[in-house]
Formats: sequence, structure tokens, C-alpha cells
Amino acid sequence: MDNSTRGTTDYKIATLVLYTTIPPIPWNTSDYVNDYAAPMPPQDPISSQFVQVLRGIFFVLCLIENSLALYILCKNVRSGRNKTFFLYMLISIACADILKAAFIYQMTYAAFSPQAEDVWSVGNALCKMYLTFSEITSRVIALILVALAWDATRNSSSTGRKEHTKKFSAIMMFFLWVMATSFSSIYFVFSGAFHNACGVSPEGIIMTIQLDFAFDVTVDLILTILCVVVFFRVRRRKKEMNAQARSTKIAYKSNKKSQRRDDDGIELDHSGEWCDEKPDEGEVTLICEGQKQSSSEHPPETGRSVDVGDGQSNTSQSACEQEFKETRTEAKIVVAVSLPLISLSLLSLLLLPYLMNYLSHSQNVYISFCAQMADAMYGIIKPAIYACIDREFRKRYTQLSPLACCCLRKICRGSSQQGVAAENSRATQEASV
Repeated sequence: MDNSTRGTTDYKIATLVLYTTIPPIPWNTSDYVNDYAAPMPPQDPISSQFVQVLRGIFFVLCLIENSLALYILCKNVRSGRNKTFFLYMLISIACADILKAAFIYQMTYAAFSPQAEDVWSVGNALCKMYLTFSEITSRVIALILVALAWDATRNSSSTGRKEHTKKFSAIMMFFLWVMATSFSSIYFVFSGAFHNACGVSPEGIIMTIQLDFAFDVTVDLILTILCVVVFFRVRRRKKEMNAQARSTKIAYKSNKKSQRRDDDGIELDHSGEWCDEKPDEGEVTLICEGQKQSSSEHPPETGRSVDVGDGQSNTSQSACEQEFKETRTEAKIVVAVSLPLISLSLLSLLLLPYLMNYLSHSQNVYISFCAQMADAMYGIIKPAIYACIDREFRKRYTQLSPLACCCLRKICRGSSQQGVAAENSRATQEASV
């Protein structure tokens, strides 16, 4: 076995130690007294009361935050807003985080004695369920982010957005869950209660490590490429929109100047009525009586068609700007959520396995514990990332979330009020002009 495989195996085994060093849940304490092995030394991080309280806090926060995100996203779907596919995918991510937090919190505190099959008959089944669902939720989040990045890449192109139906979004969501389940089914086959631990059997440990490595590397590579493409496409699209806005503004000013030149031939008479300075020969006019009649030879140019054309162009431009705003919001959320996942995955695949070759067992346990806490924090901060980018999500999130403290609410409300005031002043200036 080479160094890379051995390092990955040590990291996997050290990670599994996190689930085995706490005594079993005492449904029947007398059955576990003689079978349970000696506990780990007190210097291990998972043996302290502080760590148990910390895990409980993370569990509660993850459930609350993702439940609130699930509620807000479902309200947005029911309100008939656009971005149906995007909202359905975020709902799937929230459900996956809730499921993962529930299983991790319950099974982390449950160790298994060597006679787990005899003492507690459902222990082996729960161990299989925990490992399988933990892998399913992790992989479905990665697959959903790939789907969102692909959709953001297509929407940020010059062709514009393409909204998906609710039926297509539901089918795609179901397909991603099935795909993640098929990739994680190997854990259901090789996992179980072995030697006071819930883990993978020695026959399947190498196979599961190779499958995890191949899946994580492939997904991270695809997700990184898509995020880079989305970033540059959004920048290019923004430049195109700015250039289009400048050209529209220049055309509007030129139309105003041409209208002013046309009005230069009309002057006011001493009586205060409009009069023609130089009437054409083929045009019959009534001068200084408040009326102007023209023959059919030279019909007056009222500029009405120009106004209609300007209105249609302004409407289409505002629609394009609104679509680009939605696309840019989706792209920001996808990139902001994908970057922590890529960083954690690369850290666990490339750095930690090689680093653990030169560390002791207790130090490896510390590192694995920190990696697990980072993964738990990643599940908690996703709704906060949505709120920092999406204004519609932030309106309800700041009123319901315990993480949105009073200072954050004031900042968000102040920024929204300033934005509304700026829009009102801009509209007033345009109306006065």
C-alpha cells in the first residue's frame, strides 16, 4: 500500500473514531457494563463535556436554520415567483442538511459493544442507516450544486434565461437523490457494528475509499470549472448590459436634441400663442389663434411613433435587466455555497491524509474532529449565505432567524430603506425631467 492510500485510510479510520469513543446510550445499562471497553484518554477532544454541548448547539442551530430556510423557500415557491428550478434545488439542500444533522447527532453518541447484535438487535441496522444516509446527503448536496452551476452557466449566456417548469424541477430533484443513493449504496453493504465501532468492514474499506476519492475529485473538478465559467460569463454579461444601457441613453439624448431642433422653428407671438415662423407653401395654417391646421400634403410629425418605440425599447431593456439581476443573484449564491464545499473536500482529500502520516493518533483525532465541526458549520451557514445575497430571502430571514441579531436586522433594514429612498429619488428626478 502506497503512502497516499495509507494516509487516506488512516484519515478514514481516525474519522470513524469520533463515533466510537462515547459510551452507548443506556437503554439497558447492565448489558453494557461488562462489554464496554475502557474509554479513550481524557485528552481526546470528544471526551469532554464542552464538546458534547458544542455538538448539541450545532445540531439545534442546523435544524433551526435549515427549517427556516425550508419554510422561506416553500413560501417563495407558493407565491408563484420565478426561479422555480433554483428554489427547488435549495429546498433539496435544506432537506439534506436537516437529515444529515439528525443522523450525525444521534449516531455520534451511540457506540456499539462487540456483542451489539445480541445486546441491541437494531444497532447494526442503525449503523448501516447512519453511514448510508450520511453519504447520501453529502453527495446529493454536491450533485445539486453541480446542477445549479450548470443552470447558472446557461442562464448567464447571451441568449438569456430559460425558466424550467415545476414538473421538470421535481423530476430533476428526484433524479439527483436517486443518483446519490446509488453511489452511496456500497456503505449499506459493507457497514455495520464492528469491535465497538460503527464503521466499514475491512473487506470494503479500500473500495469505499477509492469510490469516495473518485466521486469527490470528479465533482470538485466539474464544480470548479463551472464556477469559473459562471464568474466570467456574468462579468461579460454585465459589461454587455452596461454598454447597452449607455447606447440607449445616448440614443435617448439624441432624440431629445432632434425634437428640440424641430421645435426651434416655432415661436411665440406677442399674444402668447404659438405661431409658425416660416410656414411651407403647401401648408395651410391659422396663425395666432391657438390652432394649427395642416393640409394632407404635409401631415404634422407629432413624434408619437418615436415615443411608442422608446417605450417598447425601455420595457424590453428593463425586462433584460431584471432577468440579469436574477441570474446574477443565482450565480453569486452558487459560487458562495460551492467554494466552502470545494475547500473542505480538497482539504480532506489532499492535505489531511498526507499530514496524518506524520502525526500521532491523538493528533489525528483532533484534526478529524475539527474537520467534522467545519462540516457542521458549513451546514449551518448556508441560509445566512442566501440572506446575504438574495434580498427577498433576507426580508423574512432577518425576522425569523436567531443568528440574525438586532444589529444585523438594523443593517439590513437600513440598507433596504436606503435602497428604496434612492429608487424613489431617482424616479422623482426622471419624472421631473
